[in-house]
Amino acid sequence: MALCDQMEAEQADAESAHITLVHTLLATLTQSPDAAELAANWQRLAKHFDTLVTTESSLDALKQTVLQLAVMGKLVSQDPNDEPAAKLLGEIRTRRAISLKSGNPNPCEASVQSKKQEKQRCPLDLDELPRGWSWATLIQCAEIVVDCHNKTAPYTSKGIPLLRTTNIRNGSMNLKEPKFVSAETYERWSSRCKPRPGDILITREAPMGEVCIIPEGMTVCMGQRIMLIRLVDNTIVPRFLLYSLLEPGLMERVQDKPVGATVEHLRVGGVETLLVPLPPLAEQHRIVAKVDELMALFDRLKADLVESRKQQARLATTLIESSLKAA
Repeated sequence: MALCDQMEAEQADAESAHITLVHTLLATLTQSPDAAELAANWQRLAKHFDTLVTTESSLDALKQTVLQLAVMGKLVSQDPNDEPAAKLLGEIRTRRAISLKSGNPNPCEASVQSKKQEKQRCPLDLDELPRGWSWATLIQCAEIVVDCHNKTAPYTSKGIPLLRTTNIRNGSMNLKEPKFVSAETYERWSSRCKPRPGDILITREAPMGEVCIIPEGMTVCMGQRIMLIRLVDNTIVPRFLLYSLLEPGLMERVQDKPVGATVEHLRVGGVETLLVPLPPLAEQHRIVAKVDELMALFDRLKADLVESRKQQARLATTLIESSLKAA
């Protein structure tokens, strides 16, 4: 037992040192002042990848770093021929105005959204973005940003799935322990705006800042502490905005900071005025393609780590059983 305790302490010390080393090296990537140094730091990390990225936590840290680089404009190159984000925002503004003026998603909500748009401003002292990028608030990027019906919906044994905050995790929607509502409840709870495939959902509490995209072919009812983001078609790539909202520095871009004496939660205005670093549309597509590629690689590596750990556990069990039988 004493030997086991010693080995456990040494392993804990080694794991702590490993985590510190991984975070230090990953920080050099996000802190690289230019593309040349970033490339050099990537190469330095790549040389020792097999010894650095050996745990699920180190893989998760690498994922977070990739998302940071994506929203900083350091993951893919910029093309001076890309139409700048400022023009894209102008197109969104024009098409949104037409949509709201026509009464979408309904006359009452269109009026509310129009008034909120008039109040939108970005601070003047924001960090400088890459060429062609622009800062915007979330509601400036979208057609509408709508809060949920803030009451507990009456459940039914079957019907339309009711999304709760627990059903939104790690950038995806899950239907674990599903709850359902009737068609009548769905109509009432969706009176401001009916969720549709392609809409982005973000949680305001329990926990804050979890996001997902509603998959194709799904009809869902939005539960409490969730907000809906609907983009103007073919202006912002939904997965780019999803990755931007998953980025670990998200809370630093919230202007109306979280509140709560016991459980912190995002205000509605905090979500609406959240600052988004927006690249040109063509660059959004390049960023999404690169992030998708890297995330798929990381998921395969994590699956390999899990399988390796299972094999080690099976081997340890076999050795212990053999030792006990021998004794």
